[in-house]
Formats: sequence, C-alpha cells, structure tokens
Amino acid sequence: SQEFFANEEVLSNSLSTSPNVHVNSGRKVRTLYACRGENEMELSFEPNEVIYNVTPSQEPGWIRGTLKGKTGLVPENYVEYFS
Repeated sequence: SQEFFANEEVLSNSLSTSPNVHVNSGRKVRTLYACRGENEMELSFEPNEVIYNVTPSQEPGWIRGTLKGKTGLVPENYVEYFS
C-alpha cells in the first residue's frame, strides 16, 4: 500500500541525515554496470562507482546502500563486494 512506502521513505530519510551515520561506515560495493533506477527508491549509477553503507534489503536480489548522499535500492548482481 502507499502508506507502507511513505513510512519507509520517512524512515530512510531520517536515517540518511542522522549525524551518527558516517559515509565510510558499513560495507562497500563497486558497481559493475550502469543502472537507471526505475523509481525514487532505486539508485541510478554508472560503472566503477562506490556505494557505501551497504545492508541487505527485504527485496530478494536487492541491497540497500548510499551513493552521492542518496540512499536506495541497488540490484545485487550489478555490484561486487570489496573484500
């Protein structure tokens, strides 16, 4: 429902603007391919960009991360994890 998305968006916005969240904290991935997000919950990126604060997503096959100050969903098969 729309209410669920609105609540999740508010939650993610409050998390991403928290002063306790460090840009370099959490896991990092490197993008392998270009991707255009299909909605405001998905990130758009080019190859060889670094996405920070990577966490598992509730959506199968997707992860959540931050790129250029924006947090959103990323298809997991478009990235490689830093070891």
